[in-house]
Amino acid sequence: MMAIPPQSFPCLPEDFDPDGDRDVWEREYLAFIRKWIDLGAINPHEGHEERRAFPRFKLKSNAITILAKSQLPVVDISLAGISFYSNQTIDQPQTIPLVLENTFQVEVEVVSCRKVESGNENSKWPYRVHCRFVHPKHAMKFLVLLNDLDILSVYCPDHD
Repeated sequence: MMAIPPQSFPCLPEDFDPDGDRDVWEREYLAFIRKWIDLGAINPHEGHEERRAFPRFKLKSNAITILAKSQLPVVDISLAGISFYSNQTIDQPQTIPLVLENTFQVEVEVVSCRKVESGNENSKWPYRVHCRFVHPKHAMKFLVLLNDLDILSVYCPDHD
């Protein structure tokens, strides 16, 4: 399979070198993104109609605890942030913890909480919450650990 030059995808800097002097979590994150590109799951040559800087992923299992509740469904997650459903409104701005299988915690800032249209399949989760990671390095570590658990799949907005 032909390697895709790193500068062709916005989440990989032009000087990407997985063996360089970057922080270990940054190297791990960039290497796992490269793997997804090489597998063809992320196509950096497709149009970026969503205008997103980072690829989004879905979770195959509920490994993240949000607001000390274990059953809040995650819509998607990326290096920029996370989106999930909630059964109650969450005030913003505020910082809340995300915990990965009781092993690693990151802080996210709630940037919006919107009522979801009635009649959707998530009627028991009437609010959609959007958050951004407070510390980018922690976000990289969080995504690498999720990837290591083999519970990520590439987010496809047409199948949400």
